[in-house]
Amino acid sequence: VDVQQRLKTIRGWLVKHPVDPVLLRCAGTLAIAGGDHQEGARYLERSLALAHSDEAEKALGELKAFNGDYTRSTEHFRRALGLT
Repeated sequence: VDVQQRLKTIRGWLVKHPVDPVLLRCAGTLAIAGGDHQEGARYLERSLALAHSDEAEKALGELKAFNGDYTRSTEHFRRALGLT
């Protein structure tokens, strides 16, 4: 199954469970893998607003670094490592 099909499935699940931080984190990761960095960041940020996740912080840190935002990237990595 390709990334877009997986993301479509998770979006369907999110209709019934819109505040599930794990589903939001998965949607974010898949959106990024599919090339939609903005949508991926939105899903990850929504996930983090609901519950702390080292995985989501790390994914956002990687995304911010990829986009050249090293200050924000460092903030996310520090939170993922429990340094802040």
